[in-house]
Amino acid sequence: MSLLKSTLNLFSDGKFHSEKEISHFLGLPRCIIPDTLQQLLEPSIHFEKIEDKGYRIPGGLELLNEKLIFNELGHANSLLKHLEILNEINSTNTYLLEKKATSKTMAVFAEQQTAGRGQFNRSWLSPGFGKNIALSILYQLPNKPDQLKGLSLVIGIAIVHALQEYGLKEIKLKWPNDIVHHTKKLAGVLIEIKNSSKPGFSSIVIGIGLNLYNPTTSPEAIKQTITDIHSIQKLAPQRNRLAGLLLKNCLITLSEFQIKGFSAFIESWHQLDSLKDKPIRIETAKELQEGIARGVNSQGQLCIDIDGEVHCFSSGEVRILHNYCPENC
Repeated sequence: MSLLKSTLNLFSDGKFHSEKEISHFLGLPRCIIPDTLQQLLEPSIHFEKIEDKGYRIPGGLELLNEKLIFNELGHANSLLKHLEILNEINSTNTYLLEKKATSKTMAVFAEQQTAGRGQFNRSWLSPGFGKNIALSILYQLPNKPDQLKGLSLVIGIAIVHALQEYGLKEIKLKWPNDIVHHTKKLAGVLIEIKNSSKPGFSSIVIGIGLNLYNPTTSPEAIKQTITDIHSIQKLAPQRNRLAGLLLKNCLITLSEFQIKGFSAFIESWHQLDSLKDKPIRIETAKELQEGIARGVNSQGQLCIDIDGEVHCFSSGEVRILHNYCPENC
């Protein structure tokens, strides 16, 4: 076990630990403990020292654990060939995109992402080491016409089901790839494609970011109202359980999607759609437009009633403007 991992395991309880205790636990001379902790934990992990008490990580940490995650998968573990947990990575999606081509279904979690990203290359902000969930899944889908239509919407449904299984209520979907609670963004999805080693198939990398704690950054940097599991439940999130439920529901949903396509999920989407029949403002390459959201079609496109005529848009063609409210709302 690495020195960092051993240190984090000691401090995961959130309690104070003396230099003597840390020295004995790590097998290091007591005189180098202060410098060692500073080098290992700063700047990504907040820790503090109080005289006569020792060192601690306030609130502790629940580190991701492969065994605990697999315990949540149940029968879905047969759908996964490889699971990896990284301490720190720029982006879990980038990690899988750059990995050597493989036909295996893989999943990778990271304790912290330093350069996570979302749709339109926006940054996905993480609040600190061990305080969020960053998951990417590598999955093979057949090269069929319209095979990928609605995939991000289907993954959104899987995430909602995982959060419902966890015990959360009033979770909705915002087209095309946001999971929201009372209109505030809780999680997001980013799907990318890489070269496949399996003839007749596409390698899909599905990235999922879930806020467990509120990111410590300014509202201007986010440009969207957000929320997190801790704020919703007022309890410390069960990180490994959430990680396992997310992975399980995504694997099961992907398996069903591969066979049935998006048509099998349209009704579920409509039930969870946070925009349906509400005023909406969009930005296309040419102009700003206003209308009433009318759900999605069989291709997963957003349908909008604009001046009595329904227009449908793909995710790459249009951007929904946040916090829109017409004068009479």
